[in-house]
Amino acid sequence: MAENLTEPKFKQRLLSKYFVRLHMLLILGAVGFSGVISSKLLLMVGLHSLMIRYPIAVMTAYGVFFILIRLWLWYIGISPRAREQLSSSRSGRSGSGGVVSLDIGSSGGGGGGGSSGWSGFRGGSSGGGGASDNWSDAATKVNFLAASDPGPSAGGGSFNPGSLGSSSSGGGKSSGGGVDLDLGDDGFWAILALVLLIVLILGIFGSAVFLIYQAPAIFGEAAFHAALASGLIKASKGMDNEDWKGSVFKATWIPFAVILSAAIAFGWAAHRYCPAATKATDIFVKCNPN
Repeated sequence: MAENLTEPKFKQRLLSKYFVRLHMLLILGAVGFSGVISSKLLLMVGLHSLMIRYPIAVMTAYGVFFILIRLWLWYIGISPRAREQLSSSRSGRSGSGGVVSLDIGSSGGGGGGGSSGWSGFRGGSSGGGGASDNWSDAATKVNFLAASDPGPSAGGGSFNPGSLGSSSSGGGKSSGGGVDLDLGDDGFWAILALVLLIVLILGIFGSAVFLIYQAPAIFGEAAFHAALASGLIKASKGMDNEDWKGSVFKATWIPFAVILSAAIAFGWAAHRYCPAATKATDIFVKCNPN
């Protein structure tokens, strides 16, 4: 007999059946790849400004993240088709009291009367992440590749940090022997662009680590609210019937805001220092300080 599922039990069975941290890693790999591709496409259509192109690429990648979460929900069986199967099974049974129940990944042999609820998460019967998952062929169709911008040719010179302290403008030293940094100095903008690039890279990797660590909570909330919205679970009194997109946004908007802010700041500093730069590496090759 199918049992009524509470939210904690739903999430517990989900996490025992799927390697959600591995799924998050694959999703983030695809998200990073989409950001690189969108930046390249924008460059191909003539958008050369780093100050504009990088933030657009970040926002595009965040949109792809939501699309991939939606595909993941289909992968585990929360889809309109699952709802249709549930509706058809309901029509064949007599009074059920109006309670929708799920039998997620129940192990154990065949008990007599088959339950008419949703058949549960799709995956292998071996448990522990669905190692014999029938959806594995479909999952491998998504080509998660890591990509990065190719480095520029070596003929453009190199970035020499030692030359940043000198300035052709002759900004002098103070009477106490301290170094006077002129905000208009090319060396200052080069250092600022380098620091902000490091911040952007650390923000991307730090956000990835955070999201992978939080994957059980993010996927559990998204799956539960998607099941509620699709009618696969009947909401209890007082239960928050939030849309799955809202739960994902609440869990991920801070990492997204950090990366977007770092991309805007780096793009601005890079454009100020080297307006001719079309890639991050150009600021170290095309625009060395004199």
